[in-house]
Amino acid sequence: MARTPSAQSVRRAVVPRPVLFRALRAAIVIPGVFAIGTQLLGSATIGLFASIGSVSMLLFVDFGGSIRQRAQSQAGLVIAGLFFVALGTLCSRNIWLATSVTLIVAFAVLFSGVVSSVLAGAQPAVLISFLLPVTFPAPVDLIPDRMLGWLLAGIVSGVAILLIPPHRKPEPLRSLAAEACARLGEELSARGTGSATDAAEARDDQAASDAAVAALRNTFFAAPYRPSGLSRSARAVVQIAEQVIALHAGLDRRSEHDREGERATFEAIGVALQRSGGVLASDRSDLEALRPCRTELRRARENAERAVVDAIPDALAGASGQPRSAAMIAMLDELEPAFATQDAAQIADAIVEQVQSCAEARQRSWWHQLMDRSAASSARDRIGAHVDRRSVWLRNSIRGALGFAATVFVADLLGVEHAFWVVFGTLAVLRSNAANTGQSAIRAIAGTLLGLVIGIPLVLAIGGQVSVNWMLLPIAVAFTAIASSLSFTVGQASFTVTLLLLFGVVEPVGLQIGIVRIEDVALGCAVSVLVTLLLWPRGAAAGLNQALSNGFDTAAQFLSGATQFALLRGYSEAELTPPPDDDRAFAADSARRLDDAFRQFLSERGAKSIDLSELTSLVVAIASVRRLATAICDLWERDDEGAGDPQTAARSEILLSQAVVVGWYRHAAAALAQNAPAPDPPAGSGVTASRLLDAFRRDLGVPDADQALTAFKLAWTNHHIRVAAVIARDIAPAVSAAVEMGVARNAWLFPVRRRSRLRAAVA
Repeated sequence: MARTPSAQSVRRAVVPRPVLFRALRAAIVIPGVFAIGTQLLGSATIGLFASIGSVSMLLFVDFGGSIRQRAQSQAGLVIAGLFFVALGTLCSRNIWLATSVTLIVAFAVLFSGVVSSVLAGAQPAVLISFLLPVTFPAPVDLIPDRMLGWLLAGIVSGVAILLIPPHRKPEPLRSLAAEACARLGEELSARGTGSATDAAEARDDQAASDAAVAALRNTFFAAPYRPSGLSRSARAVVQIAEQVIALHAGLDRRSEHDREGERATFEAIGVALQRSGGVLASDRSDLEALRPCRTELRRARENAERAVVDAIPDALAGASGQPRSAAMIAMLDELEPAFATQDAAQIADAIVEQVQSCAEARQRSWWHQLMDRSAASSARDRIGAHVDRRSVWLRNSIRGALGFAATVFVADLLGVEHAFWVVFGTLAVLRSNAANTGQSAIRAIAGTLLGLVIGIPLVLAIGGQVSVNWMLLPIAVAFTAIASSLSFTVGQASFTVTLLLLFGVVEPVGLQIGIVRIEDVALGCAVSVLVTLLLWPRGAAAGLNQALSNGFDTAAQFLSGATQFALLRGYSEAELTPPPDDDRAFAADSARRLDDAFRQFLSERGAKSIDLSELTSLVVAIASVRRLATAICDLWERDDEGAGDPQTAARSEILLSQAVVVGWYRHAAAALAQNAPAPDPPAGSGVTASRLLDAFRRDLGVPDADQALTAFKLAWTNHHIRVAAVIARDIAPAVSAAVEMGVARNAWLFPVRRRSRLRAAVA
């Protein structure tokens, strides 16, 4: 008999448990601090700042991590808020000073979110701590009362967060990365040992790892900002997630081609990943368990590499005879899965290294974590990457800062009595593009009207019975907390009712407050829409193709520089080709900007004009090309053996091949930037085994050990170029789709004839 869902299961499906706990905290804290300020301390100012501060800290911010991490984040938020409360009050009595400082503060707060997801998540509360005092002009002697109200909100909210948690909120990215490591480790370990008894069991292992990596990928890209904190451990988790996704994307699952060396390497990879997953998931990390795994992984890599290098001289020695040449070609073809295994081992080694770094950082004291210089270095790198006109984050920060400054100026100029609600309307509806801002404005006004329809009759029915207001206030706050997580419009309505009850306690004039509230919200929405229309009205979608174009262009330049660094070594001992450090840095900066543009695009409401899987494949492809270039540099940087042996024919073949592949990526970048026809996929896929063999024979004859090592490196470099060519063929349809998206997005800017020509060009 079918089971009917229980009331509890239905409740959990509709309202998640964390939302219920957040509503409980808000229902207790917000009326409580408001009562302490207005009734116990006898100050409406303290009550106002305490209640609004509690709203911002409990409903607009949701710090993750352990209890200690959340306490530290909460303390930082309170301290920053105290500073901005004082600064906002000092600027509040002069319209020009208030507008100018609002512009600076809003930009600094919004742009700082690029450094860390913790800072990005705290932006609404930090902005409110400044916008609330700057829009309520007051003399300097009210600063202590305002700061006391904010401090009261911070202390009580912090205690409530620690005592009434929705269970201990884990780091979702860390737990998912640990699960993905464990599942991938199980699959590869079984592949190495042959413990999978049949094909069905192997498919089950693959399905489990696919599901775990998919969950990790979805969570990683779901956040509107990069899920990284300032701490070393948080940054390590992000790098682990990226590397696990890269390992899974490049995995060759044709196990029938595995040789003994590859099987041993896969077994070592599997064991290392399983141990890494266990250490990553545990709060009490056993670092000693990782060291032997990493040692064994490196030993397996070296043994597999040495076996291939040792086989090259014997194979080339008999290459003049046709049967032997065929055997050599077969051996070179068989090197492809061997190289793929080596690539997987390199990524796995990097994962283990980052897991060690994460575990060591988590064991350090909070003071040592605070003094970690690498956090400042990481912040400088991310800020430097986004000080660029192509950065979507920079554009959004400028738009937001101008929007808030304009709202403060207009509200003060028009003499709006409750100017904060104007700014609050701006904060609620300002989005990254005009369409979404306009939609949010309509929904905000509709929600406010709905709240007035419900709230004004309620307040009029209550009349002057303040005690009834106090009784209804916790219920209204709790409903606001729940409704805000379910619907923006309903959240606005319930928040309006809450405000009517709050002001009904201080000054019971509900109808007047309601009319003022709708006027203020409408004014804030109008300013938001106007600013968004004037500044980059198409938002992240307009910048995404540019970010993709820049990402492909810089990744291609890095791949070209890495290949030239590898293959032009040895022609002149006096002038070796330097490592492409600048190309590497430019590619990394472009990747950071692309990451934020992609996340912003995903967070925008509305239907997407491109399949998200195609768009994701482009982002992953750029990261893969950068990884291939890095692998080429690492391969040739680790020692100087063979640097004096040009092997001109083989190097020339590979250089010509990479020029074709790099040229395709650059043409794709130009197509994305200019909405031009996408290039056809590259015809070849790197130097074939027969051509590479002929080149080796012309260069070497019968090589010695050093020359054999150089030949191995050249063959591996050629493998990386072949992989880049395969990626190009795979993503060619996605590039065309992205170009079509750009044409469709820009069509309204052009006359009909121009629009039809663009569509014809894409077709």
